[in-house]
Amino acid sequence: MASSRAIEEELETVGDDRISALPDDILLQILERLDLPMAIRTSTLSRRWLQLPRLLSHLIIDITHFMPAPPRRAVNFNVDQIMAAYTAAVNNLLLSSPSSSNSNTRRIIK
Repeated sequence: MASSRAIEEELETVGDDRISALPDDILLQILERLDLPMAIRTSTLSRRWLQLPRLLSHLIIDITHFMPAPPRRAVNFNVDQIMAAYTAAVNNLLLSSPSSSNSNTRRIIK
């Protein structure tokens, strides 16, 4: 485990971005507390963050994450369109994840 002085020195070199100075295992614990769309959005922060969502130990896929935001007035969504969007999103997510050696990765579909 790194000494507190070593961590302080690393934080000083990183500057204001103290979160990126954290080890991957801590960043993954943080990401696992976010909903899937927010966790994936973090991949735009830097090249290092790009791979982090793929390393999550589990995913909770909720159909509401893939539904368009309803307009101000209530509109009935077409079930076929919603299911097609959900299926496409799940297929894209599963096909884009690397075939890692971690075969114990749990994927929970809600």
